[in-house]
Amino acid sequence: MKKPIVVAALLLMLFIVSACGPSKASLAETESAIQSTSQAQGTNTARVQQTSVAETQQFEDTQAAATAEAVTATWEFNVTQTSEQATRQANAQNTQAARTQEAIAQ
Repeated sequence: MKKPIVVAALLLMLFIVSACGPSKASLAETESAIQSTSQAQGTNTARVQQTSVAETQQFEDTQAAATAEAVTATWEFNVTQTSEQATRQANAQNTQAARTQEAIAQ
């Protein structure tokens, strides 16, 4: 009496295992999922690279702008200093010329 129950249980377990095991459809779905994941990873890598290039270009543009500002500020400072120095020198020469004329006039 126990043999038919054991056989039925074994057949039921075999059916369950075969039904739950991997099938061709599930293998194809797995391969498709792997391929989709790989494509998505490649797309993400490309996006990261594009973002990196854009950030690098923005950094270089910012550096170029900062350099241009520094050069302009230096040029303006030099022009101002040169102008002020020329004005002081001219004033000193005029003062000396006036003193010389006063000395001659006395």
